[in-house]
Amino acid sequence: MNTYETTTTTTTTTTTAIGPDILYAKSLRGIIKLATILLSILAFICASVYPSYAAGGLGWVQFVTIVTFICFTIFFVLRFMNIYNRIPAPMLTIEFSYFLGACFCLFIAGIVAAVWGHVPAIGAAAFFTFATLAVAAVETFFLYRDYKEAKYSASAPNIGTVESTTTTTYETHPQY
Repeated sequence: MNTYETTTTTTTTTTTAIGPDILYAKSLRGIIKLATILLSILAFICASVYPSYAAGGLGWVQFVTIVTFICFTIFFVLRFMNIYNRIPAPMLTIEFSYFLGACFCLFIAGIVAAVWGHVPAIGAAAFFTFATLAVAAVETFFLYRDYKEAKYSASAPNIGTVESTTTTTYETHPQY
């Protein structure tokens, strides 16, 4: 009598459909991202009010604040619409690196705007640029913490994966 065994492994992945995630927008991380978006556009508007914006590096302030506004908005939309985890790239590393670079550029832009702080609109731009820097630094800290957790975790952070194993034993009988 011959006996053989067959093992079948079934992996089921449950993913969230692409669409708005209101809970993310209401979470601390979503509110932080929305705050960076709002503060960066306010800094851009304040930097653009002064007629001689090209004088003394104020074009740099405009450039940094509008680029951070666009990129912060893109990262928010990717997370809000549940697209972020579907992108086949190390998105956490990309987002962390961008936020780190944005903090550095916002710091320099804030200093440039503060030098022109005697002009009220540029003083407001300096304030909003440093406020954007502070909120972006908090988000960078959270991203760094997420990066460390993902780096040292035993498995990939794929929530919604269920794995089941079924073992079936078949027995064969000789036929006469």
